[in-house]
Amino acid sequence: MSKQDLRSTAGWGFELSMAWILISVVALGFVLNAILLPQKIPPFSPLLAFHGVAMIAWFLFLPLQVSAVRAGANRRHAVLGKASVVLVVAIIVSGLSIALVRYHRLFAENDAAVVLLFNVGNMLSFTVLYVLALSYRRQLDFHRRYMVLATICLTPPAVARIVDSLDLSPALALLILLSLFLCIPLRDVSCLGKVHKGTIVGGSIFFGVLLASLIVGGTNWWESFILDFFTLPKG
Repeated sequence: MSKQDLRSTAGWGFELSMAWILISVVALGFVLNAILLPQKIPPFSPLLAFHGVAMIAWFLFLPLQVSAVRAGANRRHAVLGKASVVLVVAIIVSGLSIALVRYHRLFAENDAAVVLLFNVGNMLSFTVLYVLALSYRRQLDFHRRYMVLATICLTPPAVARIVDSLDLSPALALLILLSLFLCIPLRDVSCLGKVHKGTIVGGSIFFGVLLASLIVGGTNWWESFILDFFTLPKG
């Protein structure tokens, strides 16, 4: 990333605002869940604690990186960017592991296989968008959008907890996610007069995987596949 790019801080206030909005959404989801539905809090485990720390680190990572760009702190931005690879691996590995643990814990419930697919889909979208953000790190207009979208991909569990805790319609979770995403194309139109290509590509990945999860998650094929490959043997 060039020094000229880092000095071009116009508009980065949007990314910083989005970072704090996403942090607020995630915090609200888990706080409401702890207060209103404490019985649904999973039992403590080192894996769960590790994943929680990694996720907190990511949500703090985004505003730190944006702040570094706004300050023209080239070295700090580069160091944090390299460190993020380790953090992302930790999130993906622990996230998928917890998804499987949750599936086995909720095995008797009808939507266990669906929840597993959504969680795997979230990790898939996050991974693809993070890789795109790295690939376009020298093209800030793409990079900044992919980073925000990657972070949105990590919010569905918190959004689901908000809806569940307040006993609202599950459809509202999709509306909340759509609202978070729409902030980006609306900002594009406001600043550029059109939707940026990066927003279209990133949004297609996020909602494409989400739609596929909705369609495939309710099929007998998916449930049979999970039963065959991921169900713990009875002993």
